[in-house]
Amino acid sequence: MDIKQLFYFLTIVEEGQITRAAKILHMAQPPLSQSLKALEKELGSTLIIRNAKKLELTQAGKVLYQRAVHLLNLMEETKSEIQELGEGVRGTLSIGAASACMSYIPGRIQQLREAYPELYFKIYQGDTYHLEELLENRDIEVAVARLPVESQHFQIKRLPKEPFVVVVPAKWQTNFSSNRIELKDIAPYPILMLKRIKGTSMFESLFQECYEAGFKPNVIAECPDVSTVIALVTAGVGITIIPKSEFHMAYNNHLSILELCSKTSLQSEPVVMWRNDHYISKAAEKFIETF
Repeated sequence: MDIKQLFYFLTIVEEGQITRAAKILHMAQPPLSQSLKALEKELGSTLIIRNAKKLELTQAGKVLYQRAVHLLNLMEETKSEIQELGEGVRGTLSIGAASACMSYIPGRIQQLREAYPELYFKIYQGDTYHLEELLENRDIEVAVARLPVESQHFQIKRLPKEPFVVVVPAKWQTNFSSNRIELKDIAPYPILMLKRIKGTSMFESLFQECYEAGFKPNVIAECPDVSTVIALVTAGVGITIIPKSEFHMAYNNHLSILELCSKTSLQSEPVVMWRNDHYISKAAEKFIETF
């Protein structure tokens, strides 16, 4: 068993068909099928059940797939680490950012671009749960997200806490007596909530705070993407509550920002996180240092 065989096997699994995998690998189908058969013969186990419509992994195939992903990632990391010893900060840096943390990214990328012009960036966006998956799979090296974080495999650098603010359509601002309001003042309004695809978030905390303030929030929609939520508020669908740093000047003509009074404990806790059990590139280290 060698690296090439593992790479071929990985491609077959991920493409779901030998024909499609052969096309991706720029090779004929028969040699690829022979490579798979040779691998199965060497291991003494059937790895893939060849059904008419799609390929299915056996239990042995699932184990080998997990090991193959780990070994090929380790090989790439080793290659990058050795190259960086002589070449400095270059290559590709894959960063993840929660949709409510995008304000932390542009200035830092510009800072790194000026210092390391040969650096290339890949930027992934999603809620914290999705970013955790990307880190686990090593699709990204580092992420900026918001607590809570579920996994124990991550190193976390906490950033300063920041308040949540209420964002309303500009034409609704006259409904409020000032720009500083009590949480109970949002009770009559439909609320558009930022909510993770999976796991706990400020959604649950907001409900608790509202109940303690004596009302049930009128949540009419939930979404993991802050830009979508903002677009809905701009259209007058409802109001929302977001971290203060995510309200940008570009919204000023269409939206108004209202501060929550100090009686609420709602605060956003942003973090930078990366895997604590794997090598990270110099580029990722430099990005983390910007915080």
